[in-house]
Amino acid sequence: MNDTQINIAIDAMGGDDSPTKVIKGCEIFLNNNKKTKLIIFGNRNLISNDFLEKYSQNASLVHCEEIIADHDLPSSILRSKKNSSMRKAIEYIKYKKNIGFVSAGNTGAVTALSTIVLGTLKNIKRPAFCSMIPTSKGFCIMLDLGANKESNENQLLQFSIMGHAFAKTKNISNPKVAILNIGTEEGKGKEYLQEAYNLIGKSFLSNDFIGYIEPDQITM
Repeated sequence: MNDTQINIAIDAMGGDDSPTKVIKGCEIFLNNNKKTKLIIFGNRNLISNDFLEKYSQNASLVHCEEIIADHDLPSSILRSKKNSSMRKAIEYIKYKKNIGFVSAGNTGAVTALSTIVLGTLKNIKRPAFCSMIPTSKGFCIMLDLGANKESNENQLLQFSIMGHAFAKTKNISNPKVAILNIGTEEGKGKEYLQEAYNLIGKSFLSNDFIGYIEPDQITM
């Protein structure tokens, strides 16, 4: 694998109408990103040979017998389905450079397997899902968007650190950090939000921390 080339491991079997919709998405992507290599994990009997032949320079297939379904519990897939497309793709990227992972499958399974197989950064206890939300000035980065059912003040501090770092990769030199709350006053919201407010305010993010914002301020 070329260390300077961007590579993406694809779980072709995750989500509804897969692998058909995933392979179609790969085709659209490769037509516009000819310098990227896709390593596709899925059942070779269900994936078109025409696609693999057409994009043989930019796509390869790793055969996997098992599929993690949307109804599978994260606790069960950690002990079973070790030859699933999702697990094999996550295991594949662990020691690789310049590589990412994409799945349209079971969110809980992605979170659990990524945490167990890949681990987290030092002092980061839980992963978080984020999204770039359009605003009047460009975009903002919001997290966590579903990786955790609930979070405490320490985890919110960790999420703010990850979001701040991610924003810098998007060429935002001084990204601002805020906590989404029901009001902007310091005493507003649940206790863990107030504790997170204090933790972030005392951290190295303090100069970029603007406190609480309300939902209608997200897109401003």
